[in-house]
Amino acid sequence: MSDDKTGVAATTTATNTAAPAATETPAAGEKQYIYLGPNRLRDGLQMNQVYIGGLPEFAIEKLEAKFGLIRQLFAPIEKITECQQAVQTKGTPQYVAYMQMLGVNE
Repeated sequence: MSDDKTGVAATTTATNTAAPAATETPAAGEKQYIYLGPNRLRDGLQMNQVYIGGLPEFAIEKLEAKFGLIRQLFAPIEKITECQQAVQTKGTPQYVAYMQMLGVNE
């Protein structure tokens, strides 16, 4: 009797853990970047959004004339920790870029 219950629970657990991993894993070799700047939803940028397969050139090209350092706010996903620290460290290009984007009055 206890074997049946254990078998059912094990099957349910295996099914539940396998499904999310398959949908969240990008294809092998695809470069992933995370945007660490402030939200600019009207321009298609949301803080902590991950871009798979490259940078969102559509948004960068649109904003680069106004925010010259915008590219500093995109970090390879494997360097997220050090780039997040740089955004918070005065004097770094990432900090200057973040402040530049916050200081715009529209």
